[in-house]
Amino acid sequence: MKGLLVKDCKLLFQQKRMILLLLVCVAIVLGSVEDPSFIIAYAAILMLMMALGTISYDEFDNGYSFLFTLPISRKEYVAGKYILCSVYCLFTGVVAAIACAVVMVVRQKSAVSVDMVQSAICIIAVSFMILALLLPIMLKYGPEKSRIFTFAIVGVVVVFGIILGKLQEYLSIDISKVDNFLKKIGDTGFTIATVFVAVLAVMVSFVISVRIMEKKEF
Repeated sequence: MKGLLVKDCKLLFQQKRMILLLLVCVAIVLGSVEDPSFIIAYAAILMLMMALGTISYDEFDNGYSFLFTLPISRKEYVAGKYILCSVYCLFTGVVAAIACAVVMVVRQKSAVSVDMVQSAICIIAVSFMILALLLPIMLKYGPEKSRIFTFAIVGVVVVFGIILGKLQEYLSIDISKVDNFLKKIGDTGFTIATVFVAVLAVMVSFVISVRIMEKKEF
């Protein structure tokens, strides 16, 4: 597995221009926006997509046929992808969060608040949920077809949200219970719940990805 991680890291290091562009965008946003916290999600998800892009290199020109002649199992291959994506996503999210915190502290002349930390943790956790969703799709359908499925899933979620909102208005559903529940658990409870869901999603996603790879024929 170590060899796979080294291979993927070298592939990612070749995308220096994209990483440089990311740094430039982050610098511009940090210097021009009052609340730059959204840059945490932007940076983490962009690096996640770059890490997922290594699957394209593995599939190119029957690459899987060569990879699995090496002394690695399909489960180890999948584990390597999850480790790579998780590390890049987490590292980028943390660095972006620290940068945002420094900028906001300098501007507002105040210490880092608990809310800022909890918000950053939730954003990074959501990026892990996106990882849990996308990686099995890419392994199953490949990079090209997975884009179609991803757009389809996003479309379904958006349409479902719109329909749910309309139903809530039409049926006069009282959502105060949800608000009361969120107030009871508080921001800390919500953060813990988000992290728990993200970890659970990644674990389930890993099991699904392993089964997908074990059934694949090259």
